[in-house]
Amino acid sequence: MELINEIDALMYSVYPKGAIYKMCKKIMLCKIVIFTTVLFLTGCNLQSSSMNFGNTNGNLNNGGCLVSNGTYVFVVNPTQEYGITRMNLDGTDPTQVSSSNGYWMNLYKNQLYYIQDTDQCIYRMNLDGSSCTKISTTKASHMMLAHDMIFFLNVEDDFSIYRMKLDGTKATKISEERAERMNITDTHIYYLNPQDRFYIYKMNLDGTNSHCILEQSCRLLVATTDYLFFTPYEELDKGSIKPTGIHRITLTNPQEEITLQNEGGMSGFSVEGDEFYYIDDTQSYAGPIIKSSLDGKNPSIILKGHCALPEVAGNWILLVKTIFYLGYPEDKDHFGDFEGTIVMLFNQESKEWISIEEPLYAN
Repeated sequence: MELINEIDALMYSVYPKGAIYKMCKKIMLCKIVIFTTVLFLTGCNLQSSSMNFGNTNGNLNNGGCLVSNGTYVFVVNPTQEYGITRMNLDGTDPTQVSSSNGYWMNLYKNQLYYIQDTDQCIYRMNLDGSSCTKISTTKASHMMLAHDMIFFLNVEDDFSIYRMKLDGTKATKISEERAERMNITDTHIYYLNPQDRFYIYKMNLDGTNSHCILEQSCRLLVATTDYLFFTPYEELDKGSIKPTGIHRITLTNPQEEITLQNEGGMSGFSVEGDEFYYIDDTQSYAGPIIKSSLDGKNPSIILKGHCALPEVAGNWILLVKTIFYLGYPEDKDHFGDFEGTIVMLFNQESKEWISIEEPLYAN
């Protein structure tokens, strides 16, 4: 399955081979989404500031396992088969609304859209889990609802970009080339083109005027209203790559580039409002979570330890954290003698840590 291959590639890019053997088997064998063993709960609205979007580009590029409409939070643990959990913004009243895991979740017009893990098809249901309906039989990945349309990568058509109506009808192919890391803004679609050395491409919402805007090979890509954040890389011997940090360009002037981190950049990053969250992985395969302004200024450590793949929503961060017995004292104080990798939530305000290795609705 292509989704498994992508998550495996990600894990090996973040964790060296020796560290992978220390991981929980469920992390190594997870059959899930691109880039997201990371999930977050929220204390505020997770949707884009414009209601034209069903989720944020940052969340969807980490698998879309978290989404909120300002009243409820929907979350999935991609390393377990606990289904989709809905809870209040403060984390209370967790309830299972689907027994199947769903990824690339979008909340749009009071309905939850997602790609179900069992068949990779697109489903839609009410916010209480009722009236769950398969609206497309096409295998899909990286779905985003925007501008009253469903955009997705068609797994059965070499991951080219399609769009269709909200009821699943009139699916139309809008790109000829394979795409990765699709991002949608108010006016354009941005993506990496694997057929052209993973350069950054841009096209109109109807698929016209597709062209390269940055001739740098990249692995990660997140678009906001004004900027593109990305991780370029250099090719080394035997097909390996070396990430060369986290960079940002202005959408109105792609030549206006700044560097936010000089090395690394493969452990994931996210944007929440006017704040940029990233992993300082310059010294290791993972590292502490850093929060800064969108230009990289005023960085501060949010969470120490070997963290990776952060998604952010309000005060909540969901991440993958590797625990070593001889690691950070904070880890030992909280997790005791445990060693391994867990998916956890961290509240920036209360400093509360919550492991979601068990179903939240059972707590």
